[in-house]
Amino acid sequence: MMRGAFFAAFFACAGVSAQAAECLQGDAIYEDADKAYALAFSGTGDEGRGMASNRFTLGLKDGKKLLEGSVLWSNGISRPVGVMTYQCPGGDIIAEELDACKIWEGVVYAVYPDGEVDLIPPDTDPAANALLLPDLGRSLRYSKPWTDENLAVVPWDKFSYIGCSQ
Repeated sequence: MMRGAFFAAFFACAGVSAQAAECLQGDAIYEDADKAYALAFSGTGDEGRGMASNRFTLGLKDGKKLLEGSVLWSNGISRPVGVMTYQCPGGDIIAEELDACKIWEGVVYAVYPDGEVDLIPPDTDPAANALLLPDLGRSLRYSKPWTDENLAVVPWDKFSYIGCSQ
């Protein structure tokens, strides 16, 4: 009990809410400002280790999954690049196949209560309070899933922490 209070106080001072501090990034769930979309993370597992630091899905709050995503670290500039895809073929795919099903690509930023903006933490670190996925809304609005899935609400680029899957 005392240990939990210590970590909650530590993370509060470090700019992480107590709720997010108790959840790993790999288990975190976020929602957009309209509460229409959920961004749910799942750990990368052993097979995902390497360049991938996070895996997630973007879905409607009613539970329908729309896009699969992952966060990759490049060998050049060290920035976490998120990629979301729609109906990609399974298994190993070539660059042309990935480009054909890619809906969004961009740096993923973590935002903390004190206003600090940083890079998304790996799936084994405490969850961020909010995430920024720049230009996600526009990318989804002008993509195949928008018409295929009869979507009517454009997601915001900011997603706020709402809970933990574990």
